[in-house]
Amino acid sequence: MRQAGRRGAFLVFLAILDGAYGYSLLATTAPQRAYNLLLPWEVWGGIWCATALVCISGVLARKDRIQFTAAAALKGAWGLLFVDIWLVQDIPRSWVSVVVWLAFAAAVLLVAGWPEPPYPAAGASNTITGDTITGDTVSGDTVSGDTLRGDTMTGDQKPPP
Repeated sequence: MRQAGRRGAFLVFLAILDGAYGYSLLATTAPQRAYNLLLPWEVWGGIWCATALVCISGVLARKDRIQFTAAAALKGAWGLLFVDIWLVQDIPRSWVSVVVWLAFAAAVLLVAGWPEPPYPAAGASNTITGDTITGDTVSGDTVSGDTLRGDTMTGDQKPPP
């Protein structure tokens, strides 16, 4: 079975966030619905919850482009919706939501561009012999006869000369 890596863990985080936010929109009572969201609040709640399910579908997938795209698009759309609330509906502090949601959309796109770090091959040993190692993380390879200081080694990287 394939294990969820860091990208999968981030998709779990996004699924929890999107599901909780969607539920909050669905559970909001009519007197609290002060903004015109251009779509009914229930529709937005459903969109957020559906995006949570899409994100969950990518946790163990080898290709998760669709999931990251959906998450970023929703957060970007939500940020742009608050531009309307700020400038057209004249809710002065809505600019804060614009900044937060558009920055969050950018962060999702940033993480989407990061490759999943390679896992060590099955049965590979992570042994270190004859080395002085200080402040380093070494994983995925057998390293011997090298002195490492202040470097991070993962996968098949070689120490600096």
